[in-house]
Amino acid sequence: MVEAKFHNLPGTKTDVHVSLYTKARFDDLKEKNGLTKAILITNTKMTVDAISYADCVGLNLISWNYPNEENLRDLIEKQNLHPVTQLDSITTAQKKILLENHIVVCKDITDKNLAILSLQPKN
Repeated sequence: MVEAKFHNLPGTKTDVHVSLYTKARFDDLKEKNGLTKAILITNTKMTVDAISYADCVGLNLISWNYPNEENLRDLIEKQNLHPVTQLDSITTAQKKILLENHIVVCKDITDKNLAILSLQPKN
């Protein structure tokens, strides 16, 4: 089971309560659904307490800087999967248009689909 947590406020850290909730959801679902492992993935840094708890209960973590290798930052860079939301050269409205058109990573932006940036965002 994978639980993904996204935060868009700078400086936000994923705290121990997120690890606790993820473990509880896994325990509720594992037997009925044949689950054998839980992974919590987040785009933020994890607190020491969150990491300690996860280690104690066998919850796997992938965060911006954890583990030391193969963390989210490493995986993004290795696979060249930088999200369009990190682009500073386009507006928030243009980012919304890209996402609404299923263009999520920068490598998906081509000359052909740049024309969609002139579209109006959906409400």
